[in-house]
Amino acid sequence: MGQKSCKAYLCAMEGPFIVLHLLLMLLATVYIAFACSCYKRTFESYLCDSESTVIRARVISAKMVDRDGNPLTDEEKNDTIFMDYEVSTKYLMQLQKTFKMGSNQISTFHSLFKMIAIRADSLCGFVLDTNTDYLLVGNTDLNGEFSTNMCNVIIPWDEVSESKLDFLEGRRAPNCETVSGYSFNI
Repeated sequence: MGQKSCKAYLCAMEGPFIVLHLLLMLLATVYIAFACSCYKRTFESYLCDSESTVIRARVISAKMVDRDGNPLTDEEKNDTIFMDYEVSTKYLMQLQKTFKMGSNQISTFHSLFKMIAIRADSLCGFVLDTNTDYLLVGNTDLNGEFSTNMCNVIIPWDEVSESKLDFLEGRRAPNCETVSGYSFNI
């Protein structure tokens, strides 16, 4: 008469054990997720976008720096969490060719310019190889610094497709009236 009817797994978890079990289940489902989410765009849409700058540039040098632009200490270089989320790369780039300049950007691009990029891919960062040419889409600021991220176009020049070259070299014009260009991609 004094016996309770219960399911086997609940009978073993009475009192504080139920609270502990629920807390552990909650903690198992909560985690920190760092992820880069981008709106996937067609290459043609970048050519139609009045804000985008499209260039070919060579990476001359790369130096890892902290958030303030200071060189890293040896201790920071050995800290993997610091390296993933606190470190950027300051690139010295040599402009090879400007295909398109954004309408709100400076009209002249220096042949040597700086670009700072976050390294962590979870924060839409990237790493470029020195002495390599890239097709880059991004923006320039009033100081002549170029910025981009992995949501834009970053392609080693020797991997640029023939159809992209047709657009870049003017052999094929983008149809900006029919380009929607955006789709969400996680």
